Amino acid sequence: YEIVSQPTFIISCAVATLAHTIMVMLMSDVTLAMSHYNFSLSTTSLVMELHFFAMFAPGFISGKLISNYGTFKIALLGGIIFALSIVVFGIGVEAWNFYIGMILLGVGWNFSFSAGTVMLTDCYEPHEATRVQAINDFILFSVAGAGSLASGIIFEVYGWVNMIFVSSG
Repeated sequence: YEIVSQPTFIISCAVATLAHTIMVMLMSDVTLAMSHYNFSLSTTSLVMELHFFAMFAPGFISGKLISNYGTFKIALLGGIIFALSIVVFGIGVEAWNFYIGMILLGVGWNFSFSAGTVMLTDCYEPHEATRVQAINDFILFSVAGAGSLASGIIFEVYGWVNMIFVSSG
């Protein structure tokens, strides 16, 4: 209990959980939205491929950015990129909105999620790592799983545009 009540744990867990939940909510529904707006399977597949690339390719530099600028600044940068993706999604449903929105979503996830997980390592001793990581992962993936489930319901009942705004908080 002592570790999970530390501000560093709470902030790091919140950053990673929000990053992952926002990304999962939008990623889970983007293929449904693109089908709804009559995009081809090949266009939808390319959007997803670019998104996955954007999620992981920044990993080659995100660690260095975190080392140079700190976890808080990189988490904030990720949040700004997330916000840009929401703007891109929110202004239209053309192919470019999906391409650029999903690329920005992937990069924003990488920076925020990476910063949050690195931040977590500052709140425990090495012998506590397994337990703290398990608690963090339980919280993170439970919330993200609930967000994924909720996103499908929100999409079905209220549509893509409203799903975008709900997922952005």
